[in-house]
Amino acid sequence: MKKLRFVFLLSIISVSFLSFARANDYYNSVVSLIENHNATVGFAAICDDEIFAYNGDEAFPLLSVYKIAVAKCVLEKLEKEALSLDYKIQLNKNDLDKNTYSPILSDFDDDEFIISVRELIKYVLIKSDNNANDILIDFAGGIKNVKKSVLKNTKKLKMKNQFDILETEKTMHHDLQNCYNNWATPVFMARYFEKCLHSENITKENQKFLNECLASLETGTDRIVKGLPADTKFAHKTGTGPRMKDGKKIAWNDCGVIYLPDGRECAICIFIKDSFETDEADSLLMQKIASATYNYFMEN
Repeated sequence: MKKLRFVFLLSIISVSFLSFARANDYYNSVVSLIENHNATVGFAAICDDEIFAYNGDEAFPLLSVYKIAVAKCVLEKLEKEALSLDYKIQLNKNDLDKNTYSPILSDFDDDEFIISVRELIKYVLIKSDNNANDILIDFAGGIKNVKKSVLKNTKKLKMKNQFDILETEKTMHHDLQNCYNNWATPVFMARYFEKCLHSENITKENQKFLNECLASLETGTDRIVKGLPADTKFAHKTGTGPRMKDGKKIAWNDCGVIYLPDGRECAICIFIKDSFETDEADSLLMQKIASATYNYFMEN
């Protein structure tokens, strides 16, 4: 079991015993939830100067959570090449994978159609469309450029060897074991979300667009967001892995930033891998952790 982790900018001496006791109670409540779960669970919550983590430095498969990195890389390419979000790309349905999750296949009647980068990013971040994701990876210059983008955006964090991105949707579907090759630690991914929502590498207009997409996610409505009070703004990305023949589910993820009513932003990341629980049980765990986290930071 990973120990409780705190980070304070002020001296630890300045923290009252009562504050420490509340933090300890909160953390122990999260740990008790996780330890009774038939899966490997990673958790990180960061708000102000506090960091809580459980299995915070363990590698977890990202699945569709990595799509935020794809979108971020594409926005940086647009900036570099002086292109707008309305830059058009011509596509042919015959070139797209018909055996993957892809709303774009049914949303366009013609085999050949033209779509903007803006719309493709919406499909990727809001609907988690796999074909749109691979199209944008190609547009960005390949998966290696996506990884370079993450490295650039997290350089100041000085968190080496905390992630890797090697696979596209196509290569993951070709061999499910490849799903484990796109991975990150919970603490790293929470920090990365913080960076993505406040980046210096893209214009304010494009930054606003990215944040709005992440706050409009249509997948994972039964995960972290269901454990938060109604109407709480939550910019996030989910990731869902398939089950193997033995019943083990590769991943059930949710990661993002909660906007508290008092103006603070709290990053939260919950990764569940190799789960033998039902989808409903995995989601319920996320809801309970999210609720405890929200209540703790609102009270402290």
